[in-house]
Amino acid sequence: MGFKRKLRWLILLLMPLFIFTGCGDLEPDMQDTRTVILNMDFHKRSSSRSISSVSASELSQYNSHLILAVPSLEYLTSSYRNYYSSFAQGLMNTADKNVSLEIPLNTQMKIFAFLFRDTYSLYDLISGYQEVGYYGESDKFSIGTQTNNLSLGITLNAASANEDASTGGGDDSSGDDSGNDGGSGDYSNTDNEDASTGGGDDSGNDGGSGDYSNTDNEDASTGGGDDSGVDDSGNDGGSSDYSNTDTTAPVIETVTAVTTPTSNSTPDYTFSSTESGSITYGGPCATAGSATTNAIVGHNLIIFNTLSDGSYINCTITVTDPAGNESTTLHIPDFTVQTISTLPAPDNLSASGTSTSVTLKWNAVTDASSYTLYWDNVSGIDSSDNAFNNITNDNYTHNNLDNGTTYYYKVAAVNSSGTGTLSSEKIYITNLWDGMVAHYSFNGNANNVKANYNGTVSGATMSTGRGNDNNTAYSFDGVDDYIDFGSGILSGNGSFTIVVSINSTTTSSRILQQRDDQGFNGQYMLDILDNGSIKFNTYYNGFKWNVTSSSALNDGSWHHLAFVQKDNGGQMYLNGILEQTDNTGGKVNLTSSLKTYIGGDLRNYNSYYSGKVDDLRIYSRALSVSEIQTLHNIID
Repeated sequence: MGFKRKLRWLILLLMPLFIFTGCGDLEPDMQDTRTVILNMDFHKRSSSRSISSVSASELSQYNSHLILAVPSLEYLTSSYRNYYSSFAQGLMNTADKNVSLEIPLNTQMKIFAFLFRDTYSLYDLISGYQEVGYYGESDKFSIGTQTNNLSLGITLNAASANEDASTGGGDDSSGDDSGNDGGSGDYSNTDNEDASTGGGDDSGNDGGSGDYSNTDNEDASTGGGDDSGVDDSGNDGGSSDYSNTDTTAPVIETVTAVTTPTSNSTPDYTFSSTESGSITYGGPCATAGSATTNAIVGHNLIIFNTLSDGSYINCTITVTDPAGNESTTLHIPDFTVQTISTLPAPDNLSASGTSTSVTLKWNAVTDASSYTLYWDNVSGIDSSDNAFNNITNDNYTHNNLDNGTTYYYKVAAVNSSGTGTLSSEKIYITNLWDGMVAHYSFNGNANNVKANYNGTVSGATMSTGRGNDNNTAYSFDGVDDYIDFGSGILSGNGSFTIVVSINSTTTSSRILQQRDDQGFNGQYMLDILDNGSIKFNTYYNGFKWNVTSSSALNDGSWHHLAFVQKDNGGQMYLNGILEQTDNTGGKVNLTSSLKTYIGGDLRNYNSYYSGKVDDLRIYSRALSVSEIQTLHNIID
């Protein structure tokens, strides 16, 4: 049987190992390792004259350098994909000639190196087979906790496709396997199987000539043979192949779980793997998946593709190495994606101020760490509008407003889970705050947004208002309910405006009055008459101006009313339209000591009102027609 004689160019590679002290050991239940930086100097030469060298220009043509840390019992061949059991693997950075590997402590190891002409990624190399130019191994070594540096030599071997017969790579017929003329090279690492014991080599040696070093006497029966049962020198070893079969599955473990709950719809997760391979996602995370589909040895950061809001339970990953060994299923710790906060909307948003500034107030929200106030000059506020962020109190003053301009606002609570639901919209019309004495929006209470003349509620209850929102109006039972606003809201015979919205089905009752049991001179009264129409009376030493609606308004619907004293009398506006004017009786001189009430005649304690009242405003000036129409058109 013929034998091939193979030439290996041998290069001594000096490889200092720099150990990072303090670079993290793996998790306690995994083997302790240290991060080792290998500096690969491929231009060092051996002092041995029997070892050939390769020029720096030759080695510079090899652009990918695969470095493996393997158990010391591994047998080196040029088939780099045989070493699935490597503890660590990496590509040398050709710029600084460094590679970083996780080396187990107190373990007999070797370093294997494989050089490739083309530029490959680690995945390119492990997912396919690429042609090796040079390969080699170091001596056995181990590192401990006290090891700070270590120098190793690596002997590089030229793969058969890289051999040049001119250096001795040819056989005795003066040509290598590709027909290159080998001349008369002197071999330093040859197959010196004696022909007398092996049937002659491929040059016809009879076994009596030549005494070679580095004899390959390995019998394939001890595991040195390839899958055909014949080793490189022709020794018959049966079919055993102890070093090339990988049956070890990757071991994967969680390193950093997904923060939960998270407001990030593309959360990240980190796991470790003892081998490289392809990642398979399972459970509810499988549909979204991740751009990361291949694992490396060590820590792997996964950034999930966009996940919808919800809980992710029993998400899994597995890693399958290039030999087809699949890891056990790793369950990703359950997590919740919550990009839309569950914080409720702040309620009772109110606005008060001047023609150039407004102060917004709202009820605090439990678990809110701050608030965001959104605003614009058109209705329909959402989170894309102008915003004041990081408000830590339940109020905010917006300054430098333009007089005569309308502003709209909404507020939302914020915490680590995100921004909550936006509140109902609040409108602020700068010029409508000129001359305002009191504004009772009845959003949850009977307070004056101007901060004085707050109402004291007796029996009346919160109800739906003109905008059909809960807790934005007061309801009165017609028996004994009322609200007392105290005295002094209006006084004198100057101009004034009273604006209010009512909803009732009753008759013969008092809705609103400035009058009490101390007197009635200098008063006004708003009544529902027996026929359901509305009448506004004024009195000072006799009746002054009074106006009555032309139709019944006790129909169970909301009606917007405005009463204006100006010139020599007064006017009634119904739903923004002038209803009646009376200049015959003259203006009333209101008495400041009289109290203002809603809900009944609190002088005679009768005529209690049955129905609802919303958005009471009192001005010390006469509003214009356009201002009254604006107030009718908005629902605040």
